Amino acid sequence: MLTSEVVKILKKSFILFFALAFTLCSHLRASCDFTVDGRRIDTGCSLKAASLAHTAAMAAAEEILPGAASLPDYSRHLRLTFARPAEKAPLLTDALLCAADGVMRGSCIYVDGLRLGTVEDAEGFRAEFSRYIDKTLPTWANSGFVRGLSLTPRYTRAEFALSNDDMILLVTGLSPVMYTDGMGRISPV
Repeated sequence: MLTSEVVKILKKSFILFFALAFTLCSHLRASCDFTVDGRRIDTGCSLKAASLAHTAAMAAAEEILPGAASLPDYSRHLRLTFARPAEKAPLLTDALLCAADGVMRGSCIYVDGLRLGTVEDAEGFRAEFSRYIDKTLPTWANSGFVRGLSLTPRYTRAEFALSNDDMILLVTGLSPVMYTDGMGRISPV
């Protein structure tokens, strides 16, 4: 039979165990991760942030596309964590917007602040433009560049994207390629 001392210790242990369990549970928070078009997105955001991200993606898609826009279905994965969930979910907004029919993430090409259009892949455009400059280098030149050329990431309608070749023609038609020699002299050809 249990003595009164052992019973007191068991009661205190039982109370301590539940106090620790309640303290531990009070610090757990719900956090969301998502799957959009089969791609897992680890956002670790709150439910409110997920709702705001969906609303922002829908508003952006409706602004970009003519008529009504629709976002793809996504699945939400809830988990409990001790970390504070993020209050913003830009990765979810980006994934939803990029998966919307007719919307793409591209790069707008500017020359001296004038927007020429959009290409799908900024790195691909830079590589092709660099090859174009290398092919057109005069014998006296070491390198070439276009003044005021900048690329800015933007969402746009997929149908508005130009091919890299077309964009190179637009850029070089608006602003000539400047060539430099080994001495630092710059000259258009």
